[in-house]
This record gives sequence, structure tokens and C-alpha cells, in this order.
Amino acid sequence: MYYHPSKLVCLKAKGDVWYVQVTKPTELQVKNNKQVRRSTGTTDKKEAERRQHRITEEIYAFFDAEIDLLTPQPPVKIVYSSEPPDPLYQFRPKPIIPKADASLRLSRIWPKYIEGRNWRREKTKNGIKSHLKEFLSVVGDLQVDQIKKKHGYQYARFLDQTGYSNSTVGTRVRAVGSMLTWCEEHDIIENHTLRNLNLKDYGYPGRPWKPFPAEDLQSIFSQELPQQERLCLSLLAITGARLDEIALLRWSQVKSTNGIKYLDLTEAIVKTPGSNRLVPLHKNFAMPEASEGRIFDYPEGQDGKSQNNASRDMMPFIRSAVGDDDRKALHSFRGTLKDMLRNAGVSKELNDFFTGHSSGDVAGDYGEGHSLAKRFEAINKVDIEFLGPELLSN
Repeated sequence: MYYHPSKLVCLKAKGDVWYVQVTKPTELQVKNNKQVRRSTGTTDKKEAERRQHRITEEIYAFFDAEIDLLTPQPPVKIVYSSEPPDPLYQFRPKPIIPKADASLRLSRIWPKYIEGRNWRREKTKNGIKSHLKEFLSVVGDLQVDQIKKKHGYQYARFLDQTGYSNSTVGTRVRAVGSMLTWCEEHDIIENHTLRNLNLKDYGYPGRPWKPFPAEDLQSIFSQELPQQERLCLSLLAITGARLDEIALLRWSQVKSTNGIKYLDLTEAIVKTPGSNRLVPLHKNFAMPEASEGRIFDYPEGQDGKSQNNASRDMMPFIRSAVGDDDRKALHSFRGTLKDMLRNAGVSKELNDFFTGHSSGDVAGDYGEGHSLAKRFEAINKVDIEFLGPELLSN
């Protein structure tokens, strides 16, 4: 089967994210619905080009599954028996053949699940919706009470062959399992079988982000950087915070207690409860004069988050400084700070407070963990001269 080649398109309405677009084969085209688009998840064109082949193969696999559904099934072969007829046939109990229940079809259930669950983030909701539609295209429009472990492994094999990582395979299979758990809770099915699947051999092993070595830090901050990007990159480098935690910062979150200036992330849009924390700023870091509102003007996208737009503006400076290694990105600053704290003799428990991998500062009955003064003492053990003179105090 010949499929049209893919191309990359940049959609401004989606925050300048690049999409892979493929024209459907004629037999799958319906009225004006003639193309399929899948997001690359990035605003960086070079990164999108690296992901294009994998996503194109995923779209082609989707076409294969859809065309298979259109293919007529072979006729049933009638076999005549030479045995004499059973004289008691009409008196024997007839086997009960369960009728198909269209209301239990995946195509009917997954939209109810999407609408019936409370989603914290629109992005998460859309991602789960995409995974469930993909699962349906792979295993067919089964009744949810007929989904078995073999269908979970069938989906995992498809993801593996499409080129996904092991963590992505697990995430997508668990997305289907979460829908089936919801079906249990709402008495749609008695139980589901996609629990405890052995997925360790599906998908390629994860490739962790690389921290920036000292020479990379020097290259990044020795460039001519716009004032906003220099400040944002500097805060990423010395706090270990996530990109959205910094990109959405407000001046009201920059506080001072007992001579310690810190960022209050306890009410930020955060990833985990441990991310609710207070992050001290290095004593040699010179924060600009305070103002009102947001510190940075990166536009907010879905769910009020700014990471895509902030990444689009800052990643070119990372690429120009450290090259095209896709394992070095803005996220690398988190591992970089952890390395610097570790090399300075800071304990792992205290180290984890900076990146939000601890119990955080809103841990309820367990108190607040290490004091702000202890964290301030720890961050001051790190050499931040690589930032250059612009944001260093005298």
C-alpha cells in the first residue's frame, strides 16, 4: 500500500508547535476530512524534524489498522457432516450465544470516560484521548468487557514497533488501564485484565537528559543574551526549578526572610506535591528591582502554562552554545544543579528539595523538612561565576 509522504506544518493556533501532516489514502477520505496531523510536541523545527520519521510511521500504522477494518472478511465455509441427524436435536438445550452490546464498544465508552472524569490539565485530557483512540485503532472496536491481557500486549508491540521508549509504552498502556478502572468504578464492567502487564521488553530504554558540564555553562552565558532570557536561564541554572515554575513567576513570589531572598513555589502550577517548596537564591545573585505582575512575558498556552513559548525563545541559545545533542536542553539545568550540589558535599535529601523531588514544604503532618536557612547554606556552596557579571552582586 502506497501512502503519501509526510510534511511538517507549524500551527500558530497551537502555540507554534510543529505537526506532522499526511494526506489520507483515498479509501479513508471522508468529505473534507482528508489529512491526519500529529503533534511533534515541540516548537523547535530541528527537534521536530528528528521526530518526524517516528510519527510518520505511527500515522502509517494507523492507516494500516483503518484499512484492515474496511477489508471484507472471508466467507464462512459450510462443512456438511456425513453423520446421521440427531433425532433428539430439537429437544436438547441450545447453547446461549451472547449478543453483542454496542453500548459497551470502545468507541462508545472512551468519550464517556473523557467527559466523565475531572482532568486537572487540558493537555493531559487531550493526550489520554489520543492514546485511547490509538488503542482502538490497534485492537479494533472491542467491547470493554472483552478486553484481555493479549490486547494490552498487542498495543505494546505496536508502540514498540513504532519506535517509542519503554516509559512511553508503559504510560500509554496504563492510560487504557485507567479507563478500564473507571469502568469498574461505574459498574460498566466487573473487572479488567490490563493490570500487572510485563512491559519491560517493549520500547527502547530511556535516554536521560545530560547535565551541562562547566564549559557548556560558560558557552551559554557568555553569549549576547536578551535581558529576559538571561534572567530566565540564570534562575533555571541556580534553582533547579522546572521551566514552567520559572516562566510563570510573579514578583510576589520573590520574597525575603531574615536576609534570605527566595522563590515561593508553594502555590505555583506544579507537577507533584514535592514541588511545593521554597527555593533560596544564591547570596551572590543579583535579582533585578522588584515590580508587579509576572516577571516574564512568555505567553500562556493551554492550562495557563508557558513552557512551550519560553522554550521556543530560549532553546536557540542552548543550541548555538552546546550544539545539536538532543539530550542537552533546558531541562538539563536541573541535573546540572544536582551535580554541583553533590560535588559541594550537599546531602541527597537536601539536594532533592531544590528540584522538587522531596516531600516539599506542604507535607502536612511531616513538617517542613530542611529549614530555609539550611537550603540557603547549601546553595551558597555552589560557584555561580559562570553567570557572568550582569546578574552577580559585587
